[in-house]
Amino acid sequence: MSRSHFVALDAIAFQLLAALEEYEEGVCALAVGWQELQDVEAYARVSRQVDHLRNLCAAFPAIAGPWVTLLISHADLMHTLWRTAHRPGEGPAPALRLEDHLACIRDLHGKCRRVLTDTFRGQKRQ
Repeated sequence: MSRSHFVALDAIAFQLLAALEEYEEGVCALAVGWQELQDVEAYARVSRQVDHLRNLCAAFPAIAGPWVTLLISHADLMHTLWRTAHRPGEGPAPALRLEDHLACIRDLHGKCRRVLTDTFRGQKRQ
């Protein structure tokens, strides 16, 4: 891999880390305020963030597993939020789903940091 490829992957990885942090903030705000506000715009914003994450994650096949896990967890959390808005008390609590989802976000974040570290080590060897 050429040096320019390493630079491009580094840039994408840094964007991915920043996007994950922004997504985590957005999903927390959405989940915490959902019962009272049911903010559809916040829901749409978080959905757009997931689309952006998907585009960034595509550059790193090594993180496909944690990305798919996060995507499934995201869908599960969103379904739980919508369900509790229409059928309160039914199914798992959103707080529990949120904690599980945050663990998925942190796992993907850690894997991205490792990709950056591995890329940096590869650059130093050349």
